Amino acid sequence: MNYGQDLSSRDADEHIVYFREPDECGSENPLAEKYPLVYLQEHSRFRIHTQWFEVPVLRELDPEPQGKVNSVDAEARGVKDGDYIEVFNDRGHAVVKALIDESIAPGIISIPKGWQRSQFKAGCYQELTNPKTDKYADSIAPYDTRVDFKKWEA
Repeated sequence: MNYGQDLSSRDADEHIVYFREPDECGSENPLAEKYPLVYLQEHSRFRIHTQWFEVPVLRELDPEPQGKVNSVDAEARGVKDGDYIEVFNDRGHAVVKALIDESIAPGIISIPKGWQRSQFKAGCYQELTNPKTDKYADSIAPYDTRVDFKKWEA
């Protein structure tokens, strides 16, 4: 909408707020065939980002990284609650304990954030994250990431 502002001196790459199709998680993206799950990193109730990641009482309540998945996705991959799973894409992988959680929609996997690399059986959840940024917003799209998972064979 034009409100009379002079935009002639703006950088050609700079833009006003607009919608852009997600890089990976758009509904028509062919990457969905290879990596059918959308990857989320939810906030944990046991820490603020990475604060308190080693507090003994909190580690007792939340001892290791978990991948929360719907039973539909777990059954399709032969995974049971408590199995270790490898979550992966072309950028990397993370090994976490599977938590079957019906509050997670089919097609989604959620790994609560705040864990350190040393707390994973292998890999790290940040290896999976889509690194693309917008140079003007200086932000990433942490929920624009596709992954898959399988039962982990140590």
